[in-house]
Amino acid sequence: PLSDRALGISNSNAFTGGSGTGKAYYGWRLRNTTGSAITSLTVTWTGEQWRRISNVNPQTLSLSYQTGTTVTNLTAGVWTSAGSTFTTPQFGSAAAVALDGNDPLYRLANISVTLTLVIAAGDEIMLRWEDLNDSGNDHLMAIDDVTVVANGLYTGVANGDWNTAATWDRNAVSPASANVLIA
Repeated sequence: PLSDRALGISNSNAFTGGSGTGKAYYGWRLRNTTGSAITSLTVTWTGEQWRRISNVNPQTLSLSYQTGTTVTNLTAGVWTSAGSTFTTPQFGSAAAVALDGNDPLYRLANISVTLTLVIAAGDEIMLRWEDLNDSGNDHLMAIDDVTVVANGLYTGVANGDWNTAATWDRNAVSPASANVLIA
């Protein structure tokens, strides 16, 4: 049995009726249940390449997000680029070959971005990774080791040195963090 998993896809014309213009998405929907507004999220993830196919161009997975009271659709609405991407480390005209996406040669760990936004108590954010149906053959890319940490849940007390941890007080909520290892 395999003990490690990654979430990915090799996009192709088969997903788009042969038009070659499609995109594949996979995402993660989160709700703010902290009782307080979240003022930023830090998203850290790993990009992995599991197959190199005959294509001389590098390909990318790009992270974007959408917030609202309810976010349920990976394609509808307005999406904001997170400025966080993974580019395939292997590409070229050689014949297709399976790769081990856990090998440091075929992965980029700790891709991290902090999203400055406000997610009100009870609201949602959906993170989505976009894989274009690139021209020619598509490499197989995946995400792994996704971590999301909510920021902005601390407030200052009335007096004290702002550089001292004791000056800061956690709101009466538990930290809003999620550590999901796709394994």
